Amino acid sequence: MTTPVIPHHRRGRTRTAIAVVTVVGALASVLILVSATSPATALATVRFTDAGGTVACRIVPAGEGTAYYDEVRCDLLTAATPVALPPRPPGCHRTWAKSATMIRDDVPAWGACVGATLDSGNDLEPGTQVSGGTIHCTVLDPGVACRDTSSKRGFRLTPATLTYLRPPARRTISPSGIGKVRIGMTVKRAKRTGHLGKPVCGNPQLKPRYGRSIYLTWHKRRLASVLANVHTDSQSTRGVGVGSMLRDVRGRYRTSEIVRTKDLVAGARAYVVRVRDKRGSLILLLETQHPKQRPSASTPVKALWVTRSFRPRLGYAFDGC
Repeated sequence: MTTPVIPHHRRGRTRTAIAVVTVVGALASVLILVSATSPATALATVRFTDAGGTVACRIVPAGEGTAYYDEVRCDLLTAATPVALPPRPPGCHRTWAKSATMIRDDVPAWGACVGATLDSGNDLEPGTQVSGGTIHCTVLDPGVACRDTSSKRGFRLTPATLTYLRPPARRTISPSGIGKVRIGMTVKRAKRTGHLGKPVCGNPQLKPRYGRSIYLTWHKRRLASVLANVHTDSQSTRGVGVGSMLRDVRGRYRTSEIVRTKDLVAGARAYVVRVRDKRGSLILLLETQHPKQRPSASTPVKALWVTRSFRPRLGYAFDGC
């Protein structure tokens, strides 16, 4: 099996196996639509700039160069900083740029260690659609908005704002569970709700219509935790979900605490936000760009789960078996 090549600006990030990634072949077509009526032109790497020259972007499809996944990077070319950059990660001795980045089936990130900021590309009019693999961007006035059609996640970057885009939430996760399926409930009782479907690795799971990309873990035939990963359509009762910024988490959960833990996959260290009440704990895994980098306002939530224990056994849940 070929070892995946991680883009340089993502090397060193704590990556957990909580999503199944489908790689697009090297011959995936890349389209840039200059107007609604003009023919599409097939390209490899696409570079473009909004009409005002405030944001320059580059879309690289999987298989092009060292790109293992479809990826996009957009650099802010103005002096403005909509959100403070995270601390420069250890080992970054190059330019720590005001860049919004995203790869397929992952959450966006703010800040990138690069050799230089992107040059101005093709100046495109507002409303122009630019695509490469699963990455689709729309030119704004000013700025740009990009989404991954696989995960439905993305970002909107302008000189004044940076927003992470998330798919509409259809289900709600609380510290006590999801829907009618509750933490501590026996398998027999959970099946009576009608929400359980086929088992995975011997563990009963939710039917897709009751929660997408939700993984249930059981201990002694009782529900131990509920995990939601990057493809989930669920969020917390206060509107926090995978892809939310830490600043939004703090705004909605003022009593939350940030804890650094090593009880994750393969002993990797990571920061989590813990929200506790009498029913259980809501735990949010934060996606920093380096294990030693402290979370900042723009740090995104990578996964969301509920459990009664402070340190859930995530290796089992993340690996799927």
